[in-house]
Amino acid sequence: MGFFTGKPSVQIISNVDEFLKASRESAIKALEAVGIQCESHAVKNLKNAGRGKGKLSKSITHLVDPVEPAVYVGTNVHYAIYNEVGTGIHNEAGHATKGWWVYVEGSDNVGPGNSKRYTYEEAAQIMAILRSRGIPAHMTQGMKGVHFIRDAVAGHEQEYKNIIEEHLEKG
Repeated sequence: MGFFTGKPSVQIISNVDEFLKASRESAIKALEAVGIQCESHAVKNLKNAGRGKGKLSKSITHLVDPVEPAVYVGTNVHYAIYNEVGTGIHNEAGHATKGWWVYVEGSDNVGPGNSKRYTYEEAAQIMAILRSRGIPAHMTQGMKGVHFIRDAVAGHEQEYKNIIEEHLEKG
């Protein structure tokens, strides 16, 4: 009669859930590696601009969002935006301001939003008074942005793509 002694049956074994879980874990590991590399580029960008020795460069970090999944690179240092887009007459975010301001070296109140604007002559006079009292004061119209975060992302797309592909192939 044949080889079957009863109703033929087929059993399908699916590993889709395990595959999706492993793929997601590989994607998260890939984003972690991208975040670490992007941090490194951001710190290097600050150092190349002569701004990479202090609190800002030490604060750069990344966060992997496993829900999206996505990776975010940034800092919680309040003055980071001034280094990214510039200040005063050099501000590239559409908030350029004119005038001079005086700041004291090492102060957290360095940003242009924390200081009154002066003419060149007024700022020079205030700076001279402060320096005569031994206070390390400076005057500025602002600083150019160095795009340490933007360039850490935008300049390395292929490198990040390679990192992701490498991790997904391993997974």
